[in-house]
Amino acid sequence: MTERMLAREALERKNREKWEFPRLEVRRLVEGSEEFGALAAALLAGDGDFAAFERGGREALLEGFAEGLSARLSALDAARDAPTCGECGSRMRRRGSRRLSPVSLFGRLELKRGYWTCGCSTGGTHPLDVALGVVGRSGVRLTPAAMRALARLCAEMSCAGGGGVRRGGGRGGDGEARGALRAAGRSGDRGGGGRGGGDRGGDGGARRRGGGDD
Repeated sequence: MTERMLAREALERKNREKWEFPRLEVRRLVEGSEEFGALAAALLAGDGDFAAFERGGREALLEGFAEGLSARLSALDAARDAPTCGECGSRMRRRGSRRLSPVSLFGRLELKRGYWTCGCSTGGTHPLDVALGVVGRSGVRLTPAAMRALARLCAEMSCAGGGGVRRGGGRGGDGEARGALRAAGRSGDRGGGGRGGGDRGGDGGARRRGGGDD
């Protein structure tokens, strides 16, 4: 096994260990939920089909995770210390906050993040956007993983001659890409601005409007 493969295996093992507790939390939630138990019992009794059960369960888990993650990230960003200006080294000043709805592998996130400026320049920044690596300056905004998933899906559709995605396509399958694509479509339907696509023009758009909605 090459050194590169060993390093990758070590990173994957570290990531699995990092997510062990959240995985157990989800398992405890599902096993202890009376509502979920009732749904499972009804399924075994012949009331409903397993395909609908799978779809509903997957969507509920993803939407719940996205909602909880959005709330936690927004709260952490609101309580953060003032960032340091990369040009002069002084503390930046918060100029309100703006909403952003980037598409992730969990679906669309609903974030409220601070906008910070410094007197040494006319620019500003949203530190949360930088931390998440949000891609796109207008219209639909994406997390890096959602962008890669969509790129894989588009490549597979192209290889299939536009006739659809090959079964099992991509290393991670096409399920996450399809989910991101649906979320991106829902965001695009809202016209790119507001809740769907976030602020137009990224940090510059917030600056032109004078800061935010606080």
